[in-house]
Formats: sequence, structure tokens, C-alpha cells
Amino acid sequence: MRAIKINTEEQTVTEINLPEQGEGIDISALAKEIDCTYFECVRVGDDDIYIDDIGRYKTGDVGAFKIEGYPDILIGNAVVMSHDLSGESAEPKSSVEEIRDIVEFLQLSIY
Repeated sequence: MRAIKINTEEQTVTEINLPEQGEGIDISALAKEIDCTYFECVRVGDDDIYIDDIGRYKTGDVGAFKIEGYPDILIGNAVVMSHDLSGESAEPKSSVEEIRDIVEFLQLSIY
């Protein structure tokens, strides 16, 4: 399934392909793209942004980003998708270019 990865280490926004499993995506592949064990989802417009569930608790030098339409800073990598009417994962409504235009990368030192 087509998705969009926000990579805070490389400061890039790129299209990726997540493998499907059953009627949804392979969640282990999603977690690997985000580089986390557990993830959570925040909604921005018509898209869902999957982020590291414990990213806000990381310390040291961390990659982060702000995205237009969401009030807080998000820590670490993220994957953008959407969902269908039954709540299953779906391809993002936004294009890579649209996401790239609303992302501002940050480098934070958290101690």
C-alpha cells in the first residue's frame, strides 16, 4: 500500500510501499519504518500520521518535525496514511509534495 514516510534523520519526505497483511497493512513493517515498538496515530486533515508512541520521552539529540494542522512537535520518524469508512488503513489523501510543503524539520536536544 502506498504511504508517505517522514524521515527526521535524513529530513526527507518520500513515498514508500507498505506490505499488506490480510485486509490491512503489516503493522510490523509500519513499526519498522517508524523505528519503534509501539506507535500511535494523530489526525491531520484527511490523513493519519503514525508516530512513535514513546517518542516524546526520548532524550538526547532527536529529530523532530512540526506539521501544519497539528499543534504539537512530533518526535522521530512518521508514516502518513489514511483510512476508509470501516476504519481500515488506506492510502494517504495527500501527495508527497503536499506533505513536504507542510512539514518543518527540527533538531532538538532533550535532557
